[in-house]
Amino acid sequence: MYRVTVFRVSASGAGTRLTGTGSFFTADTSAEIPVALLGGGDVFAFVVAAFSGANDYRGGELRPDGLPAQGAASPTAAFRLSATCGDGNVDPGETCDTAGVETALCDEDCTAAACGDGVRNRASGEFCDPILDSVGCDSDCTPNECGDGHVNEETELCDDGNTVADGNGCGADCLYDNHCGDGNVEALAEPCDTAGPSATCDGDCTLVECGDGTTNAAAGEQCDDGNDAPGDGCSDTCQLE
Repeated sequence: MYRVTVFRVSASGAGTRLTGTGSFFTADTSAEIPVALLGGGDVFAFVVAAFSGANDYRGGELRPDGLPAQGAASPTAAFRLSATCGDGNVDPGETCDTAGVETALCDEDCTAAACGDGVRNRASGEFCDPILDSVGCDSDCTPNECGDGHVNEETELCDDGNTVADGNGCGADCLYDNHCGDGNVEALAEPCDTAGPSATCDGDCTLVECGDGTTNAAAGEQCDDGNDAPGDGCSDTCQLE
């Protein structure tokens, strides 16, 4: 089940104002927007919310009140709706008008084609246009794929441009692979990892060094005050004075 909420976009001082005109529900993946919701202006934005649950939506149970249930919403960019868009003439308020034919430079709503405007323009090579990162699409209008070098904030914690655990802290699944203390040395992120303090490695996966502020008993340190100056209770070899 989907709920589509319509907002009228208008100027408000130095910014814009969104005014809700209403919403409607549908169980179909496409719908005609009621004309009554498109009055009072020519620029509109929409929020599409999808619901999944145990309800019999097609049987009339429109509002999601069954359990288990889940939902997600996504806003669109502003769309210009005009009676003159598509007539081939660039009228006031239109950036371009290609007679209803999408081109690499002009969207079907008579605005300039641009990734991030919320309108997918196939002619310009856009796979999608979600404005922000989504589960299936990056904000650069390309498919969401681990290894493409774009960190998709919805599904990835990192993306180093490959799907190989190559020791830089980003794993093959685009999740952090650098866990200090797991005994695995991420060569580009950790100098060492001995699953705890050892004679050669501190517990924070850095090399043992007297004066680094970390007391490592396994390496024979009795203290470490963060410097190598003697006479302050901790010697320059990290022994108590």
